[in-house]
Amino acid sequence: MSEARRVRARSGGVSSTGTAIVTPSTGAGGRRGTAVAAPHAAEVHPPDPELPRLITRDRARRAGMTEGQVDRRIASGEWEVVRRGWFRLAGGAVDPGRPSGADPGQAASALMAAARALPGRELVASHLSAAQVWGLSPPLDGWPEPTFTARSGATRYRGGRTVFVAPLPDEHVCSRPVLGITTAARTVADCLRVLPGHDGLAMLDQALRLGLTTLEQVEAVVRFQAGWQGVRTARGLLGLADHRRESALESWSAWGFDQVGVPPPAWQVNLFDAAGAFLGRVDGWWPCGVVGEADGRMKYRLEAARRGGATPEVLAGILDDERERESRIRAAGADVQRWGAVDILDRRRREALGTRLRSALDLATRHPRFTGLATPT
Repeated sequence: MSEARRVRARSGGVSSTGTAIVTPSTGAGGRRGTAVAAPHAAEVHPPDPELPRLITRDRARRAGMTEGQVDRRIASGEWEVVRRGWFRLAGGAVDPGRPSGADPGQAASALMAAARALPGRELVASHLSAAQVWGLSPPLDGWPEPTFTARSGATRYRGGRTVFVAPLPDEHVCSRPVLGITTAARTVADCLRVLPGHDGLAMLDQALRLGLTTLEQVEAVVRFQAGWQGVRTARGLLGLADHRRESALESWSAWGFDQVGVPPPAWQVNLFDAAGAFLGRVDGWWPCGVVGEADGRMKYRLEAARRGGATPEVLAGILDDERERESRIRAAGADVQRWGAVDILDRRRREALGTRLRSALDLATRHPRFTGLATPT
């Protein structure tokens, strides 16, 4: 039974007399449910707190929602089930390339205010709080409550604020206009240790792509953290890093391929036909002749922005161009494999994608057909 059906069965969605009840509620996107007459007065629920693009039960609870509120959102269809325990606003998209939208200066000011509420020792913004100040994109679960690191004292959790205690050499700290934060290298290393693998790799790739740090600098911090919790995970992710990946979905894909034993492709590769005509730039390329396309919506939104806006005419033109591009690539003998965010984030779909890709790679290796040329960007 799906999670949505389990929730509906548990919550019932009906009154004791069998009359359907939908209480007025404001969802994460501001939409309101319709009140249906019931024998008893409908309970009015407060507006949902601000939530990330993908919602988990734990994240909703930490934001102040009750289990009943979560169940009602699912049972009414207001939240769609992406995978067990993960939801999104109905009609919304998992948009892995979307920037955080948070201004780093505003984030730093908010952290400064949070630090003033924790007097008594020097605090440095760290982990995801520092990542927010550095302008990196949020993980799937959104930004957490303020997080700091101190050199002494006890680890504390108070009022939604977390203070870790850990060695913090001067070279791991830099000053910003309103608050000291960990360096980009220390920030990324800390996030690699505590985040889920797909989120950690996306943050590492983005930091490298933006030039905030180098792989060598992050590796040095991880060596310093030898023996710390999560450092083994961090080392594994360092081996997957690639600054050429242009979106979180591409980074998630690299992590997912490693999980299911698919060899890594080369990322961002230009393809030409036998006559030297440019066919297109592809997300991923396996030299046996297989193209990989990570189809996140952000790719098409960015292209629409370049063409003047996401009007129906512009979007139709983008899709037509994409179909023509794929036809040219296939005409040169390459196979084209596509996947989306859910194919990576859902374990069963990730395993199915791995089976499909390994089959395509095996076939292309045994029967090579690509007659063109591939060059990295």
